[in-house]
Parts: sequence; C-alpha cells; structure tokens
Amino acid sequence: IAGAGEENPVYHYELTLTAGVAAGDWSLAYTGEKFLGTGAKTWRVKSKDDDLGRRLADAGAIAAILPWADQPEIAYKGKSGTLHYWQRVAGMRDVPTLEAFQAQLDLLANLAKINQQVNTE
Repeated sequence: IAGAGEENPVYHYELTLTAGVAAGDWSLAYTGEKFLGTGAKTWRVKSKDDDLGRRLADAGAIAAILPWADQPEIAYKGKSGTLHYWQRVAGMRDVPTLEAFQAQLDLLANLAKINQQVNTE
C-alpha cells in the first residue's frame, strides 16, 4: 500500500507476479474508446504492438478481466517479466480478504499463461 505521508494520499494495493521475460509490454485498462479515453468504457488491451494486443484479446485476456467490477489496473513489463495488479483502496489499512487475494492471484496466473502463449518475439 502506498500513499502514506502525502498531503492528499491516494492509497493503492499492488500484487506483482514473476511471469517470465517476453517480447512486449502490455496492459489492460478500463477506458473509453475516443481521444483521452472518453466515450463508452470497456476493457481494452493496450500495447505498442497492435498485433500483440489482438493476440492477447483473442487468447482470452479481455474475457479474464471482464468479471472484475472493481476495475484494477493490470500491466505486464516484458523486460523484467513481471505482471502487476494495481487497485485503489480506501485507506492504508485496507487489504484484500483471503478470498479476494486468491482471486487476484488466480487472475494474474491466468494472464501469465495467456502471455506465455502469445507474447513471443
């Protein structure tokens, strides 16, 4: 949890999973389709490599995140091989329940498998 000590802290919780080094970075974002993310919001794969984004979506990355009403941020960093789950929380002592933590870990594990299947050089 980060944000403590700031004038107007924004607290968040982050879970990081080692997922293996791969070619490209990507993220899942709940955003609008138009300029600056306006318009109807939905889950989207963001990547500098459009083909990688399509492969991730086709392999089930969007389907895996669709049920998540709390709209976490997910990002994969290819160079370090890490997959990150990031979510705002109400305060510095706000941590997930055991069930929520297990669901978050399962989501990252599923996304790591999808990444291994489609994120190749």
